Amino acid sequence: MTASRMKELRENSGLSQRDVAKALHISQSTYCRLERGEAEPSAIQLATLSTLYDRSVLWLLGMPNYFVIIDQSSSSSS
Repeated sequence: MTASRMKELRENSGLSQRDVAKALHISQSTYCRLERGEAEPSAIQLATLSTLYDRSVLWLLGMPNYFVIIDQSSSSSS
Protein backbone atom coordinates (compact mmCIF):
# COMPACT_ATOMS: atom_id res chain seq x y z
CA MET A 1 0.00 0.00 0.00
CA THR A 2 2.80 2.42 0.89
CA ALA A 3 4.52 1.94 -2.47
CA SER A 4 1.38 2.62 -4.49
CA ARG A 5 0.56 5.70 -2.42
CA MET A 6 4.10 7.00 -2.87
CA LYS A 7 3.82 6.61 -6.65
CA GLU A 8 0.35 8.15 -6.75
CA LEU A 9 1.45 11.21 -4.77
CA ARG A 10 4.60 11.68 -6.82
CA GLU A 11 2.75 11.47 -10.12
CA ASN A 12 -0.03 13.79 -8.93
CA SER A 13 2.51 16.35 -7.76
CA GLY A 14 4.36 16.35 -11.08
CA LEU A 15 7.65 15.32 -9.47
CA SER A 16 10.09 12.86 -11.01
CA GLN A 17 11.58 9.93 -9.14
CA ARG A 18 14.87 11.84 -9.23
CA ASP A 19 13.23 14.86 -7.51
CA VAL A 20 11.83 12.75 -4.68
CA ALA A 21 15.03 10.75 -4.31
CA LYS A 22 16.94 14.02 -3.94
CA ALA A 23 14.54 15.16 -1.18
CA LEU A 24 15.09 11.83 0.60
CA HIS A 25 18.89 11.97 0.12
CA ILE A 26 18.93 8.62 -1.68
CA SER A 27 19.68 7.50 -5.23
CA GLN A 28 16.98 7.33 -7.86
CA SER A 29 17.42 3.56 -8.10
CA THR A 30 16.87 3.20 -4.34
CA TYR A 31 13.74 5.35 -4.57
CA CYS A 32 12.53 3.25 -7.49
CA ARG A 33 12.82 0.14 -5.28
CA LEU A 34 10.69 1.88 -2.61
CA GLU A 35 8.05 2.82 -5.14
CA ARG A 36 7.92 -0.75 -6.51
CA GLY A 37 7.52 -2.17 -3.01
CA GLU A 38 10.86 -3.99 -3.11
CA ALA A 39 12.04 -2.10 -0.02
CA GLU A 40 10.30 -0.30 2.84
CA PRO A 41 10.89 3.39 3.58
CA SER A 42 12.52 4.26 6.90
CA ALA A 43 10.74 6.32 9.53
CA ILE A 44 12.78 9.37 8.50
CA GLN A 45 11.89 8.85 4.85
CA LEU A 46 8.20 8.52 5.75
CA ALA A 47 8.38 11.75 7.76
CA THR A 48 10.04 13.52 4.83
CA LEU A 49 7.43 12.23 2.39
CA SER A 50 4.68 13.26 4.79
CA THR A 51 6.01 16.82 4.80
CA LEU A 52 6.71 16.87 1.07
CA TYR A 53 3.18 15.78 0.14
CA ASP A 54 1.28 17.19 3.14
CA ARG A 55 -0.10 13.76 4.04
CA SER A 56 0.07 11.92 7.33
CA VAL A 57 2.55 9.11 7.86
CA LEU A 58 -0.40 6.88 8.79
CA TRP A 59 -2.03 7.58 5.42
CA LEU A 60 1.24 6.77 3.65
CA LEU A 61 1.28 3.47 5.53
CA GLY A 62 -2.18 2.58 4.20
CA MET A 63 -4.49 3.78 6.93
CA PRO A 64 -7.74 5.49 5.93
CA ASN A 65 -7.81 9.26 5.64
CA TYR A 66 -9.81 9.67 8.83
CA PHE A 67 -9.34 9.05 12.52
CA VAL A 68 -11.57 7.27 14.99
CA ILE A 69 -12.05 9.20 18.21
CA ILE A 70 -12.60 6.98 21.22
CA ASP A 71 -14.79 8.53 23.89
CA GLN A 72 -13.28 7.39 27.17
CA SER A 73 -15.64 9.41 29.34
CA SER A 74 -18.06 6.48 29.62
CA SER A 75 -15.32 4.24 31.00
CA SER A 76 -14.63 6.37 34.09
CA SER A 77 -15.08 4.58 37.40
CA SER A 78 -17.66 5.69 39.95
